[in-house]
This record gives sequence, C-alpha cells and structure tokens, in this order.
Amino acid sequence: MKTTCSRTIHITIVLLLSTMLGLQIAHTQTTDSLIHTSSSNGAMQFQLIGGIGVYYIGDWAPASQFRIGADVSFNHSNQSGSNNGYTIYSYTPPSSSSVQENIRQPDQTYNSYQTSLSGLYLHNLAEYKHTFIYCGVGPMITYSWNRSISKNPQTYISSDTSSYNDNSEYTNKTSSVGPLAIIGVRSRLIDHVSLSAELELSAVYQWTMQTNSDIYISNNSSFNPVTNTNNSSDITHLNGWAISLNSIRVGLIIEL
Repeated sequence: MKTTCSRTIHITIVLLLSTMLGLQIAHTQTTDSLIHTSSSNGAMQFQLIGGIGVYYIGDWAPASQFRIGADVSFNHSNQSGSNNGYTIYSYTPPSSSSVQENIRQPDQTYNSYQTSLSGLYLHNLAEYKHTFIYCGVGPMITYSWNRSISKNPQTYISSDTSSYNDNSEYTNKTSSVGPLAIIGVRSRLIDHVSLSAELELSAVYQWTMQTNSDIYISNNSSFNPVTNTNNSSDITHLNGWAISLNSIRVGLIIEL
C-alpha cells in the first residue's frame, strides 16, 4: 500500500512539472521576477488540492513577498451495518444442545475539522522563464476537533432473550502554535493567473484534551426483566511537540 501511494505521488509530481515546463515553452512573453509578476494590488492564492486554503499575497521587497491566510479541512463518515450469527452450544456427554441467534446492528459516525491561520515571508530562489521556485517561513496557529461515536446494539435469542447496547464516544480537541516552512513552484498559465505547487513542513507545540465516555446497557427480557446501565468517562490532557511534512498542495494564484 505504501509503495503504491508513493508511486502515485511521484507520478503526480512528474506530470505537474512536465505541464509547467510545457506551458513555459509555449509562452512567448518576456520573463520577470516573482515580485514583478504581481500587480501593485497583490494577489490571491487559492489552495484547491491537498487542502483548502485562501491567502493574500502582498509586496515586501524586490523578489520578496508576504502572505497571510487561513486553511480549513472537514471530514465526515457514517457507517452502519447488520449481521445475524448463530452459535451452537453442545454439552459433554452430548445429551443436549442449544442454538443461539446473535443479531448485531453497529453504527459508527466520525466528524472532524481543522482550521489554521498563518503569516509567511516569501522569497524567490530561482526562475526559468515564467516558472519560479520560492520558499517561505513564518508562524502558524491551528485548532482541530474530532469526534467518533460508536453504537453497537446486540440481541441474543435462544431459550431467553437478552439485549446489550454499548455506546462509546471519543472527542479530541487540539490547539497548536509554531513555525511553518514551505517550498513551492509557481508557473504562469495565462496573464494574471499562475499555477502553484507547495510542500509544507511544520513544527508546532500542541495542547490536547481527550474525552472518552461509554454507556453499557443490558436487559434480560425473559427471566429477569431488569435493565442495567453502566456509565464511564475519562478526560486526558496532553501536550508536546509535533513535526509534520504534509503532502503537496496545488492551487491557483490570481493577481489583483
């Protein structure tokens, strides 16, 4: 699986760089520096692949710029199913046996989102025609939240009928702050519109609060129709450093 993913990333990078190079060969306009390709009103950058982000790019100095903006991400999944199982109980000596039917209907839900703010100083490293290699560094703050809910009701049917319902919930809230560094490639597609590809490296200090809760309900409806409920919960606080190398992000830069 790792080999397949790595191969896919390499192919994507090669195709992206080939497309940029082809566009530059076809483009006949004169070359400018990274800062000169922007108008005096700056530019807007929209990250579209590898995460959603919106940034404003403004002039700083010759061949240098500043960038401020925000990134957001959201994930949601909901999976449910059903399963009927049969268990045969036999005794030694085999004088009798019984069959028990087990009906399970699990349901799992997962939600998460993350938002971050960053301010970067950008500098042009090299250029070839209308393609520029640049780097950037600056501070970043991030907040993330995710919650997982699992419901697992089960019913056992034999000489008597019993039911069990195990509901668990996990919540994670994390705040972080630290430096962010990027290296990117920018290539002009048409006048005032460029394609960008960036690789990000971050080292942030995190504060995390984890919450686990579990509710277990059991009921024997045939012989002892009493419902038993057990509740448990746990809160954990964590903090420490996290270093991340993110996947390549692709976007558009539109000069204003």
